[in-house]
Amino acid sequence: MADTVNFLQNGYSGEVLEDLLPFIEAILRTFSACESLYVDAQGGIYAPGTHSAIRGNATLYKNPYYR
Repeated sequence: MADTVNFLQNGYSGEVLEDLLPFIEAILRTFSACESLYVDAQGGIYAPGTHSAIRGNATLYKNPYYR
């Protein structure tokens, strides 16, 4: 079974390699120590506790590579 990713903001689950943009998958893989991360369209990353005024429209991802 392939790894799945969850978009915590809207409950979406899907295949990692098919549904994630490659740069988002690379970011989540790089930060495998983080259970979830906000990632924006420019590749900016933010911790889950980051205020919305700072993270803007970043999407919260559950990290399938978390260990």
